[in-house]
Amino acid sequence: MTSRHPPESSDDEQIKHLQDLHKALQESTAIDKLPIADIKQDAPHLVTAEEVELDRMEAYLRGPTAFTA
Repeated sequence: MTSRHPPESSDDEQIKHLQDLHKALQESTAIDKLPIADIKQDAPHLVTAEEVELDRMEAYLRGPTAFTA
């Protein structure tokens, strides 16, 4: 069985394809030029013992039970 090679394309076709690709990439909007929405972050705060206890109780209630094991 003989091996099959893809048909050879001319250098002009390859150059035109690369030029079209380069032009398309230059015309497209760069990701760094897109507008970015301002994200407001919550101000840091100290956690109270009551919040910690509530978190522990929620984690316990969400944990594995006899029904999920």
